[in-house]
Formats: sequence, structure tokens, C-alpha cells
Amino acid sequence: MISIWMSCLVTFSSLRVYTVANTRPVLDTLERIAIFGTDASTDLSDYHSVVVHLLNGTEPSEVDVRQFRERPPTLQYRVSLGNETFAISLRKNTNMISSRCIIRHVNGSGHSTVSPCVEHDVTCYYTGTTSDHNDSWVAASVCEGLKGLLSFGNTSLFIYPMKRTSDQTSTSTLPNHVIYRYQGDKHVCKTEDDVTEILHPTSQAQGRHQINGMKTRYIEAGIVVDPPMARFHNENILQYLFTGFNIASQLFADRSIGTLMKLLLSEIIVFNSPDGFDVSDTVDAEKTKNSFCEWQSKHHTLNKTDVTILLTRNDIEYGANDNGKSTNGLAFLSGACKIRKKCAVVEDTGPVFGLTLAHEIGHLQTIPYYYYYFYYYYYYYYYYYYYYYYYYYYYYYYYYYYYYNMYYYYYYYYYYYYYYYYYYYYYYYYFYYYYYYNYYYFLYYYYYYYYYYYYYYYYYY
Repeated sequence: MISIWMSCLVTFSSLRVYTVANTRPVLDTLERIAIFGTDASTDLSDYHSVVVHLLNGTEPSEVDVRQFRERPPTLQYRVSLGNETFAISLRKNTNMISSRCIIRHVNGSGHSTVSPCVEHDVTCYYTGTTSDHNDSWVAASVCEGLKGLLSFGNTSLFIYPMKRTSDQTSTSTLPNHVIYRYQGDKHVCKTEDDVTEILHPTSQAQGRHQINGMKTRYIEAGIVVDPPMARFHNENILQYLFTGFNIASQLFADRSIGTLMKLLLSEIIVFNSPDGFDVSDTVDAEKTKNSFCEWQSKHHTLNKTDVTILLTRNDIEYGANDNGKSTNGLAFLSGACKIRKKCAVVEDTGPVFGLTLAHEIGHLQTIPYYYYYFYYYYYYYYYYYYYYYYYYYYYYYYYYYYYYNMYYYYYYYYYYYYYYYYYYYYYYYYFYYYYYYNYYYFLYYYYYYYYYYYYYYYYYY
């Protein structure tokens, strides 16, 4: 029996998934936390098992990952859902990490160790499309399975590898991944919209150039991980961060934004200990954001980034002191131009935090609602706005029509007034002419008499 499930074939809003044996696998606690970001059964999305095969090359082993072995520039995957399949084409994302990116681990007593990002494996991250859809995009890590986001239209699917059993091989037909539709049931974000002017931040990144007549804009981001999140992910924290940032990077690279943009990771600070983390550790999103913004503005390296994001495991709320609502993030609208407002707080809700990350950075760059994630709602908002505009147009037209008629009648009366005035002017003209004529005539006669008088006088003289 065929069940309708939102996603992946033909349109992302109408994926057909065939009911097969064990289509909803049993996941242990660690798998649930890794995939969904939580172990709470009420927060788990509807998920299904799928078969993912790498079509070219071989899957990187754990040894390959540890040794940072070079991976091919392109990869192709096939995803099988029941008796349906679709292909994914990926290309290595070489525009995600800044050349001067650093990672800073802060341990007890505020002691920190610093290393370049390139000393860690940053070659696992790819972006691409599916061959079945024109409006699709994919952002995923290919190390230890396919792990990332697939998007078609208004739907986002997250795919994650399951623990491999002894029966599974690279050519096995047994399900080896979990796929689920991401549904943001919480408020994605709030904005502190206290900026009255539209600002256009200029990145501090170097190497700007022109592509197809359009200027490429660079956004350099600094990421700060709070102690609860660092403890939660432990040694997997960097791979986890890169996976989420790869999603955000791909969203900003989409040309439907209307300009060429590249989101670059320039610094990561991981607080493994509360020592040195002088940021308010609370569920109040606004208080945390304000505290973090003040802290990062004084940091000797973070104050040089275009935007700075705090990632937290706290279940943050907006308006926590007044029946607050749960939210995934909070940012200043247009804050990227101001050192104390170029910051945001994002809750770690699982690997899909990359969507919220992109959303908040969009707000910081003067984007009221990020084009992809809220496109559907923005469309309806725009639709309703359009209808309001439509009625306003008719109202304006109606008003204009009456105004036009009023003006016409006014012009009409003005015309008659002018005409009347013209007639007055006309009579005045004749009067003046008549008066002038008589005056001239009188002058003539006066001259005449004067002439004769002069003549007479002359004769007498």
C-alpha cells in the first residue's frame, strides 16, 4: 500500500514512500540524539529507512577520515525509497572555510589552544542537486555515510547514516540511512528590529571580485560553542559544526537571493569549560544575546568578523519573563554594521541547526525573512500583501478617479473662471484700449493745439 509522505521524488512536496518491512527502524538513544538532537519521543520527527549507495569511488573509511585522505571533487549517490530511486550529484564545497580560519579550544582556567582549520578534516563537505528536480539543492557530509539536508521546493529532508551491522556492505540492499522531513514546530527566530535605516554591511573579507558582472559578497562568520553544547557533542563537535555550517553556506550560495554571496567560516571558539565564558547562561534568549553581543564586541579576534553566532544547548525562549515562547534563534535585524549588534544566538536542535544559522545571519544582513526557509510563508505574506496592495490600488484608483474628477471640475470652473477673467481682461483691454485711444486722441489734439499755439507764438514772435 502506498502512503504519501512529503519529499523526494518528482516534487519534494509529494514523495511516495512504499511501505516495506522495517521502514521505521528502531533507533537507540545515541542515534536519536545524533539524528534529531533530542531523545524526547514527543520531539522526534516522522522518519523512514532508506538505502543509499555511492555510485563512483568508495566510501571513506574511519582510517580515511582520521588521515584526511583526499576525496574526489565530485560524487554521485543513489537513494532508494521502496521501489523508487533518485540520484544525487555532489561537488566538494571549497568555499566554506576562510584561508585564515582558526579553531580555539578554551579549557579550564581560561587556557586555550589554537590551531588552523585546515589541520582538521574539512574535505568531507559537499553541495549539489538531485537530477530529478530543477529547484533542488543538497548540502551534506560524505564521511562515514551521507549526512545532510536535501531540499525540494518548500520541503527539507534530512538524511543520516544508521549504525552499520555485519550484514551490510557497500552494495547491500538493506536500509543503511534514516531520512525524515524537517518540520520547525518552534518559532524559528525573533529579531530585535530597532534599526530604522536600511544598511548595507561591507564584509572585511579580502579578495572580492566580479563574476558575470555581479560583485561577490563575502560574509565571514565566527562561531562560539557554549560549554553545554561542547560537552554534549564532545569529540564530534567540529564535524557536527562543519556539517551544519555547510548547510548554511549552501543556502547563501543560492543565486535566487539575487546576488552572489559566500558565507565563510573564519573562527570557531569551543568553550569546554565555563572558565572564561563570561556570557549569561540562561534560557532567556534576549538576555543571552545581549550578554553575548557585549562579550564578543570586546574579544580580540571575534570583533573582526562580519557576524558572530553563539550556539547553545539551552532551550531558549523569547520573552522568558512574560510567558515566553520557545524559539530557535534571536538576532538584531541589520546588526552586521554595528560591532555590538552583529551577533545572534542559535539553539542546537540537531544537525539541521544550519537552517536556523542561515536564517539568523540573513537577519543580520538586513534580510527580514530568509528567502528559502520562510519562502512559503513569505509568499503567502507577499500574497496577502499583494492583495492589500491590490485593494489599495483600487482604493487609490477610486480615490484618484474622484480626485481626477474633482480636479477636472475644478479645472472646469477654473477654466470658466479663467474665461470669465479673460472676459474681464478682455473688457479691461478694450477699456484700456479705449482709454488709451482717447488719451492718445486727446494728446494728439493737445499736441495739435500746442502746435498751433506754438505756431501762433512763432508767428507773433
